[in-house]
Amino acid sequence: NGNLEPTMPGNGGRANTLGMEFSFQRGLSFLPRPLNNLTLYSNYTHNFIFVKKGDPKLPGTAKDILNLSLAYEVKKFNVRISYNNTSDFITILGTDSKGDVYYDKAHYLDASVNYFITPKLSLYATANNLLNQDQRRYQYKPEYTYSSLYTGATATIGLKLNLF
Repeated sequence: NGNLEPTMPGNGGRANTLGMEFSFQRGLSFLPRPLNNLTLYSNYTHNFIFVKKGDPKLPGTAKDILNLSLAYEVKKFNVRISYNNTSDFITILGTDSKGDVYYDKAHYLDASVNYFITPKLSLYATANNLLNQDQRRYQYKPEYTYSSLYTGATATIGLKLNLF
């Protein structure tokens, strides 16, 4: 049939990446009790992606990623809330730029709680995607949605036994 166009996966062009990451972690022990058990974690990554003019873009690499987390930890209990922000990035290379598919920028907020009943037995709860962020991809420009998946916020509660 003359209506079919064969395609096959292929390698892209050459790319060079250079990245920098800034990280900060600090126990907030200077605060009054009980806030002195808080710890702040943060990191930011920026990737510089260099491709030769006319070569395809490098898929799968976000230019900017930010992670922030605040944790409260004592001997029998800990709780953590974490935020992630990732810039959009290309995932599929089209035959031209109008066929390129990108993951859209995303903001996620997650939380977790652990209560240690014994050193080997703990009760835990997690909540993910508290901002109800969709997993969206777009083609060519952000106004052209390629796919969008809404999972909503999810939660898990369980009992964990450490055998070792």
